[in-house]
Amino acid sequence: MVRVKYRYTLMKIVTPGRRHFRPNITELTDALKELCLKSYGDVGLASVQSLKIKYIDEKSEILIVRLRHRCHRFMSSLFPLIKQIDGNLLKLECLFTTSTIKRCYMFLVENSEKIFVPEEQKKSLPKAAELS
Repeated sequence: MVRVKYRYTLMKIVTPGRRHFRPNITELTDALKELCLKSYGDVGLASVQSLKIKYIDEKSEILIVRLRHRCHRFMSSLFPLIKQIDGNLLKLECLFTTSTIKRCYMFLVENSEKIFVPEEQKKSLPKAAELS
């Protein structure tokens, strides 16, 4: 027997003005499937039926999406095209795609400063050489 292979995509929700917005899981899933139907038709929709949102962090607005191997290519091209969910403007940034959730968490730990600290605050933070 052959096992089913999945791909996990780590994404960040960016809203205008850094406003806090946590979309409902079903609304986000439906919006992604609807966009896939518009872009790729019935073949695209059938290929992304395995779409599942595994994790949403309320504070940092990070989410992990699971898709089957090879089908993740359909959705990874469509994630940046999502503009609005439930009347709220947003943008999805793909940060990392991997084969395990553990790798997603390791990527978050290794790159937490790049992901969580906005560009405006990075300029005002002291550098490591200045602290010692």
